[in-house]
This record gives sequence, structure tokens and C-alpha cells, in this order.
Amino acid sequence: MLEHSLMGEMRNRHPDWIWNRSDNHIILGVPGSHEAFKTPVEPGNCFSPGVRSYGVSTWVYVDETLHAPEEKPLSELAWRYLDGYTPVAVSTWQAGEVSVSSRLFSDGDPDLSDIKDCLTVELQNPTSERVKVTFYLVLRSFGAGGGPLKSLAYKDDAVHVNGAPVIFANQPPTGFGALSYEATGSDISVWLKRGELPASQQVIDDSTWASGAMEYQVALEPQEAQSLEFVFHVHANHPVLRWLRPVTGTIALEDQEKRFVERWKDRLTVKLDLPDKRFSEAFNVQLSHLYMFTVDDEPRISPVSYPLWWLPGRRVCHRGSGQGRIPRLRRTRVQAVAHRDAFGGFGAEGTGPHKVSGFFRSIIS
Repeated sequence: MLEHSLMGEMRNRHPDWIWNRSDNHIILGVPGSHEAFKTPVEPGNCFSPGVRSYGVSTWVYVDETLHAPEEKPLSELAWRYLDGYTPVAVSTWQAGEVSVSSRLFSDGDPDLSDIKDCLTVELQNPTSERVKVTFYLVLRSFGAGGGPLKSLAYKDDAVHVNGAPVIFANQPPTGFGALSYEATGSDISVWLKRGELPASQQVIDDSTWASGAMEYQVALEPQEAQSLEFVFHVHANHPVLRWLRPVTGTIALEDQEKRFVERWKDRLTVKLDLPDKRFSEAFNVQLSHLYMFTVDDEPRISPVSYPLWWLPGRRVCHRGSGQGRIPRLRRTRVQAVAHRDAFGGFGAEGTGPHKVSGFFRSIIS
């Protein structure tokens, strides 16, 4: 509640800033990874690489106007999963006459907490005239799942957040600028609305409200499209994750995405032959969600864990085991609860021994 109060105070104090919308979201995650390493995503693929990390937005400045998905009506933001259910979030929106599309997925090793969010942004000029565009990858303390942002810097071909390199691009930006709220009382959105970038490339901000942006000046010929690729190392700046190493080598997200999609299609083996493919997509996307929300081999039905004994938790177990390809779930679901004291529901709901034993019978059935 304190975080919500602080955010509310800042919103009231700075109504001229561009704020995250907080009206809709999805969660992307590597199956088995810790809750903190799941990725909250808002419409337009504005996201946070890990819970309580920082906010990432993709904005476009064209014809002296800044276009941000946070300020657009939902009806102008096309948003879907790849193929209807594969967990690659695909978003498309317009910046004037320029089409902006992005693809976002989360991939990595949950055992080492070595998780990376992969973002591809494509700018397309569908007109018959040359268009000059400025693209901003915006970084702020608030977002889909933001947190304290005490320092920002661009050095050694990476953006350093709170002292560690966590953001990498397939090509260097034409500019980078950062602001300390403590020093200026301002946010990067105020500058970018004017098409300006702060001169500072490194700031320290004890207020924890630092902000900044990578800038890409792009000239698009008629019918031309250009892509930019970014990798975000989730929580790699955390002091207890010293074994994580910066991203090295060439970033090639197209090939990585193909392998990612193939792995997910291998996992989702149930095939439905129905007149309306939307029913099949709705079924498979639920399986994707159930799998992404697992922590180790336990189900989660939301970013905050409900007990495994609770009704939705046991339904996850049933659906997962029926799916048949979720690794080790048949065995580990019982191991996860066997050594724990059982309990029933929440609040005043009747949860006598008969209901608790029923929960356990349902889990192991």
C-alpha cells in the first residue's frame, strides 16, 4: 500500500508526465522460474523485466509529435499472442503514418535464475514519401512492475541500471540521455515530448525516480521497414546473483524466437479440430498460462501465490497432468504438499477436516 500511496502522490504532483496505464496486463514467464522473475506486460508491450525492477516503454517521435502507447486508447493498440497462444506478445500501433510493431518473449534457465526478456521493434513506413523517425527506448522507475531506480548509465555498449549492465541492443543508439529527479524535479517524458534528450549519460538519484532513454534516429524510405532488437537481463543487477554474466556476442532474436516457438509447440501437444479456431487458441493459451505461472514444479494462479491446497491450485495440477508433457508434474505435485500441514480456505469459509482431506485427495488423484 505504501508503494501505491507514493505513486499516487507523484501522479498528483506531476500530471504532465506520461504515466503507465495500469488498466490491463499479462504475465510472461519461464516455466519454473521464481515469481520475481516473471515479466508483467501492459498494452503496447510496455513491460518490466522482473517484478520490482523498472519500466520499459517504446515511444516514437515523428512530425514533432511524441506517440506513446500509454496515452492511446485500447482500441488503437492491437495486442495478441503469436499464433493465438504461443507466449510471444505481439503489439501493433500507429505513430502518425508510421506503423510500430513489437514482439516480446521471456526465455532462459530457471535453475540459475538466468532469465532474459527479448524485444524486437519494427518501424514501417507504408507511405510513398521518405519519413524521419526518432525511436526512444524509455526507462523509468515505474511501469508494469517497477522499482527503485537509483542510477542509470550507458557505457561499454550496455545500459547499466542500479550499477550493473542489464540492457543490450543489436546496434548502438544514436544517443542516450538520463535525468535525476532529485536534481531536476523532472521526468524523461517531459523532455521527449519536445523531441529533446538530456545531455547527461550517467546519473545517480537517491530519490529512486531516475529516468532515461536510448535514442535511435531512423530514416525510412517509402515502404521500408527497420527493426531494432533488445535483450533485458532480468534482475542481473541484484547483489545475490553474482554468477550472472553480461550478454555477449551478436544479438539474433529472430533465430532465438524460432527456437523458442518450436519448444512451446512441443510442450503444447493437445490438438483440437474445431470449426472456430478461437476455441482452440483459448484452450491452448490457458495451458501456456498455467505452465508459465509455475514456480519450480508448483502451480501459481497469480503473481501472488495461492496455497496449493486451494481449489484453483488443484485444478492446475489436474490440467497439467492431463496435458501430460509438463515435466515431472505428476510426481512433484504430491511431493510438494506431502510434508506440509494442510489447511483449508480463507476467511470465514467452512474448512473442516472433511474439506481439507478432500483437497489432498483431489491433488493426489
